[in-house]
Amino acid sequence: MAFAKSLYSVEDTFVLGDIKVSILKFSVPLDYKKPDTTISVCVKLVNSYNYGESTGFDYEADISRNLDHILLYLQGGPGYESEFPSVASRPSFLSPLLRKGYTVLLLDQRGTGLSTPIHVDKMLSLGSAEDQLHFLKCFRADSIIRDCERIRLGLIGSCKWTLLGYSYGGFCSTCYCSMFPESLKKVLIFAGLPPLTGDLTQIALNNLATAKRRTLEFYEEYPRNKQRVERIVEYLRKQRPVLPNGGILSPERFQQLGMHFATVGGFGWMNRLIITMTLELETTGQLSYTTLKVAQDGSGFDSNLLYFFYQEAIYMNGNGSSSQWFVSKIKERVHADGEFYFTSEYHYPGICDDFQSLRRLKPLLELIHTYDGWDEIWNVSRLRKITLAKLPVYCLLCYDDQYVSTELALANSSIFEFKRWITTEYLHDGIIASGEEVVDKLFRLVEGRVAK
Repeated sequence: MAFAKSLYSVEDTFVLGDIKVSILKFSVPLDYKKPDTTISVCVKLVNSYNYGESTGFDYEADISRNLDHILLYLQGGPGYESEFPSVASRPSFLSPLLRKGYTVLLLDQRGTGLSTPIHVDKMLSLGSAEDQLHFLKCFRADSIIRDCERIRLGLIGSCKWTLLGYSYGGFCSTCYCSMFPESLKKVLIFAGLPPLTGDLTQIALNNLATAKRRTLEFYEEYPRNKQRVERIVEYLRKQRPVLPNGGILSPERFQQLGMHFATVGGFGWMNRLIITMTLELETTGQLSYTTLKVAQDGSGFDSNLLYFFYQEAIYMNGNGSSSQWFVSKIKERVHADGEFYFTSEYHYPGICDDFQSLRRLKPLLELIHTYDGWDEIWNVSRLRKITLAKLPVYCLLCYDDQYVSTELALANSSIFEFKRWITTEYLHDGIIASGEEVVDKLFRLVEGRVAK
């Protein structure tokens, strides 16, 4: 087959233990509606490497002889790059895919990783909040999927490939199904079916209620921490300590560290932080630089603009909808008893004041929450045409997922067919923490070796 080399360049190619990696950089339109300006999007193409092979391997030959087993991985986020492979066991889902004979493409979605980055100075250089939003809108799932199609056409032409989407990558995979289903052989999703039938209230209630339950479970495991947290919150409310990078550790920012409850080891991480903060306040009356740095780095908002700005806008699916700070409003209902419960990430009205790097972009965030001109991401009428015979979709869902409602995920069966497996074995980061097991379960689902 002929490779469309005019679409991309090979930035590097190298061997890492038992894998070989090629870094491919594609030139894509910033705005597919006005394709006069381009940005770069990179993929890490990974194959198994057998010792004794020439290190000057030919990635084109690898693809050409493996056209039936090309898999594109879409990372969670929004706004996070795929992990840079170090060996076949990192990322942990890579090795089982390679053993199954797949050539794996790890996409750095536009604006992330090796792709053209987005940073604060770039956003400010665009001028008004309206101009900044116009730019930011070019980094939603529909543009990501058009990038994927450009990559597919450049590398495998008319051949189909398989998707593996995790979390927000599953949202993107569902978008792919609604835009270009004919390009896909099959779709694997872990913890990432979007809530197509749910409204914003249902989405917020799931997220906040699950985080509230996690908080209560955390206190059951570490019963002394409830009183400790109350003291910490009182200190933060009165002192509003300044973080090493100039941000503020407000009670609301501290509250969002509950995002770690959705990850393996998250309870332990939070317990250590709370004990450390408590002992420092008891002995010195203030928090140390080291502890403040840990709390500061516990959120990805400072370093990842897409992750920050698209926390709630990822649910906007056209139809004149706007987010209107919906999570913050529902939080008042879920926390009506006045107790302090940890939460996942969300936008509260003063959030930009608490993050030093985001203060100058406060007008943009306010505009995002009132804007109602979002393009459609998931075309439901097209998704209704999907059947297992036309495009098999396989989903491994985490029971009581803190980020992706199991109930709303399952409700998608009223729109399109998919095979699913609901598991209690993993938290939301299961494919990162236990990639071998998750990939095995997904392919057991593919092979019909489970009940559903």
